[in-house]
Amino acid sequence: MGGLQEALRNPVGNGVGVITIAADKFGPSDNAATDVDPSNVAVAMGIPGLLTYGVVVLLAMRLAFHRARRTRDFLGLAALGIILVTSLQWLNGGAYAVAPLPWLLLGWLDGRPRPVSAERPVVAAMAP
Repeated sequence: MGGLQEALRNPVGNGVGVITIAADKFGPSDNAATDVDPSNVAVAMGIPGLLTYGVVVLLAMRLAFHRARRTRDFLGLAALGIILVTSLQWLNGGAYAVAPLPWLLLGWLDGRPRPVSAERPVVAAMAP
């Protein structure tokens, strides 16, 4: 909650450097990182960043859910599960092995061909 309240105190944010390990280089008191992405985004980028992050998360969850529901295969369900489980750590700089995984999965889901509906109308060929 402290990170989200920081967005109200400083609506434009403090800059991305305050939530990374780069802030520790200039003194331990300069690092303002929190434990989860929404509050980190609020501290670093303020209200505009928090709103943008919220839109990205909602669109990503929608994409993963709709793909899993439409395809009904194991890979779509596994991708949805991984995206949900890692949902508050997508931008965490300390999780170098885990943080890229949801972004790679979202790219894979977005690039997959859409399933063709069996009820697609048949267009008759026109004779010349």
